[in-house]
Amino acid sequence: MKTSEITGTVARNSFWYGLDVGLTFAMSFWTSIAIARMIGPERLGYFSYVSWLTNITSVVGCAGIPFTARKYMAEFLGRGEAGIAGAIFFATLKIQILVACCCSAVGLLLVLTLSNPVYTTISALLVLSMVPRMIVYLPSEANAAAENMAGNTPASLVSGLLQVICVILSLHYRWGLLGISAGYLVAYSVELVLKLRNVLTWIDRRPHAPLPRELKKRMLSFSGQGAGLLLVNLIVWDRSDIIFLKAFNSDPRQITFFSLAFNLTEKLMMMPNVMAAGIGISLMTQYGRDRERLNRFVPAAAEYMLLCGLPLMLGAAAVAPAAIRLVYGPAYLPAIPVFIIAALFAIPKVLLSPAQRLLQAGERQAQIVWVTCIFAGVNVLLDYLLVGRAGAVGAAIANGSAQLLTAAGLWILCGRFFNLQWRRPFLVKVIASASLMAVTAASIAWALRTWYGLLLAVVAGACVFLALLRWTRTLAQEDFQRLLQLQRILPSAVSPWFVRGMAVLAPSAIPEPEPVAILD
Repeated sequence: MKTSEITGTVARNSFWYGLDVGLTFAMSFWTSIAIARMIGPERLGYFSYVSWLTNITSVVGCAGIPFTARKYMAEFLGRGEAGIAGAIFFATLKIQILVACCCSAVGLLLVLTLSNPVYTTISALLVLSMVPRMIVYLPSEANAAAENMAGNTPASLVSGLLQVICVILSLHYRWGLLGISAGYLVAYSVELVLKLRNVLTWIDRRPHAPLPRELKKRMLSFSGQGAGLLLVNLIVWDRSDIIFLKAFNSDPRQITFFSLAFNLTEKLMMMPNVMAAGIGISLMTQYGRDRERLNRFVPAAAEYMLLCGLPLMLGAAAVAPAAIRLVYGPAYLPAIPVFIIAALFAIPKVLLSPAQRLLQAGERQAQIVWVTCIFAGVNVLLDYLLVGRAGAVGAAIANGSAQLLTAAGLWILCGRFFNLQWRRPFLVKVIASASLMAVTAASIAWALRTWYGLLLAVVAGACVFLALLRWTRTLAQEDFQRLLQLQRILPSAVSPWFVRGMAVLAPSAIPEPEPVAILD
């Protein structure tokens, strides 16, 4: 596959994933604000804790099965062996259903015997929602393996809309957390039905083939490593610090403040995550086609994710004091320093996905597990030392430090196993431009401290960053050509404006017209 075709595929999948994530983000962001202001930080603490526990159980229960299906389905689809890809899907789907039911049964038993009686029904509904949430990973990853993110978008949007409706009804009729929990169960169940139906329509049209014995062994090994990776990832990447907040800090609001900061940074990473999803999908398939191209493809992916994610996270940290005060109200002011720390330490996470996907494509998950285990231990040690005295701030420092060290370790591994080709001047220019942008936004937001000041800070920061990209000539000819592939997925009315905008950002990258010979 040519580089332009790979870029076009990444752009198409990024568009559909971006549409999915963007609309879901808008809906979930509104509902999170409504829930936070209605319930308050103290009551929201227990709900956040139970929700986090069910999220953790869902992820652990997957035990690497969905990603194993995606990795090997993508590999065999890339080779043109669709029959084996179908066999992989149905084999892993059976295992996933069994695991989901077992995890939910254990969770219900714990809820009925150990949970707070006031929240028993709410907790039971959250546990039951684990079943569709765990199974839905399989069809989602199957569509990703087929480089068909458009197949996931409608179901995800319907699920998000149902959650919004349930929150609105719960607020209007005062059903509280009970109505919200029931809404989650309904929304995830509908999403599962729609995604399964979509995958079955295209996978049933392909000829089936038996699963080779050697492939079963590879999948079992990969899945086992994936399970270990998921377990240690929960410590580093998925708010395991909440356990220490619950055990070592008597203030339930600290859980709310940490969860709020963590959730906001996750939502703000929407744009780099969209790009990461599109890149990760093509990376797995490309590994089965032409591995040599990955030496430049993967560093380029990380460079563009930094171009997108660094100004976003620095800008968010810069305007956080004004934004949280205005959006969430005075009760959430203690969350401001927590969010600033979380946003700054989330920058390494922006760069994580290409490194992790490259190592997984090369079946080097064992090395990922070892690196993550080491820094998961660092996370636990820092939580033990900091959470009791510093609360959510200490948890954010512990979690962020582990993220930084893990991302650095994985990129060092990539450099060791692959001949990666980086552009250091590009990285330096992006970092300098984003830093000056953050100083500008922070100064305006601090000086004005109003809704108008917040809006002005965001607009001024964006203008400064784009102007610096042009002034420093950050984007080269190859960037211009790659980014122009995005116009394929834009409406015809928007595409010319996009091309003009790219021309403004990268005037030196536009090729000069060839001179025309004048005939005598």
